[in-house]
Amino acid sequence: MYKGLPLALAFASLPTFAAPQLASEIQAGESWISLGISQTDVEYDHKNPNTGYTESDKLSSDDFAFSGLFALENTGSFLPVIALTFNNEKEESDTSKIFTGQFGLIKEQSNGKKMGLFVEYNHSDNPDATRGSYGAGFLLQTSDNLSKNYNQLKFTIDIPKSEGDTKGGRSLAITNTLKVASSNEIDFELQAALGMVSDIDFKNQDLKADNDLVFGLAGKIYFNLDPSLTISVGLSKIFGGTTYTNSLGGELNTDIESTEIGAQIISRF
Repeated sequence: MYKGLPLALAFASLPTFAAPQLASEIQAGESWISLGISQTDVEYDHKNPNTGYTESDKLSSDDFAFSGLFALENTGSFLPVIALTFNNEKEESDTSKIFTGQFGLIKEQSNGKKMGLFVEYNHSDNPDATRGSYGAGFLLQTSDNLSKNYNQLKFTIDIPKSEGDTKGGRSLAITNTLKVASSNEIDFELQAALGMVSDIDFKNQDLKADNDLVFGLAGKIYFNLDPSLTISVGLSKIFGGTTYTNSLGGELNTDIESTEIGAQIISRF
């Protein structure tokens, strides 16, 4: 009954991405390759407002990701960037293979700060479990270049395909990332995200989900073993909710809490 909802909220989960997400870290001619693993546990608390009936359940998923980010040579004042990602997601009895392609342009402004635009395409081999989507985003460096700490805002939109049983679920998210370099060997990164997801229709189940705002927090620690090799570990939390309704007037309120832990090996060359 509730299948697919965690993935509708996943845009705000601040997932472990195998390549750097901070515009200042990407230089012309560089390549980044990484391997990542993560586990996500999603807890649901359901309540029928008419009868008072309550129920709780939990879903877990495991993810393996292989990614590459390739910065080309500067074209005028723009730096073109291509990123490719393969994800293998396993959620109970369902397995999905997701291929993501991204193309972006990074530009250094007159004040030295960087900004970027990107578009992406996601293809899933199992749309009943994980839908493919189209997306776009905008990155903006907000910290001063002389600051020891780096801050960036990211605005993203995601438009899922109408595949399988599920339709709707377009999302808009704002993410703030703060990266603190405590030393040459260790960096800390904190993220906060706020997102909105449009209504989702589960056609074959006669269900409609009216989603609340989603709030996410995440933290990472980067261990820089040498200039070309980094290991990171991270933890993220999502808080959201939805109200399910059907054509007979039935209603169910659901609170959702997601916890993700992950680790990466990142190579830069």
